[in-house]
Amino acid sequence: MGRRLLLLFGINPIIELSPNEPESSGHIRYFTFRTLKKLLEKSNFRVTRACSDAVNFSRNGKIKSIFLAEIFPSLGASVILLTEK
Repeated sequence: MGRRLLLLFGINPIIELSPNEPESSGHIRYFTFRTLKKLLEKSNFRVTRACSDAVNFSRNGKIKSIFLAEIFPSLGASVILLTEK
C-alpha cells in the first residue's frame, strides 16, 4: 500500500521486479500521471482527460473498485490520458 500512496501524490516509487519473491509487485510502472502528461505536453499534445480503469484490492484483480479509480485515478491499475494534438 505504501507504493500506492506515493503514486497518489504523483511520485513514482522504486521499480521492483522480482518474480521469485511473493512480496514483489510483479510489474513495472514507468509513468505516473504527472510524468506521462509532461512527456505528452513536450510533444505538443494537450491532455483533455486523465482517468484509470480500476483500483485493485487483490493480486488477481477480482476485488476492485471502478468508483475509487474515478476519484483517485493515480491509484488505478492503468494510467489513461485522453489527448488532442
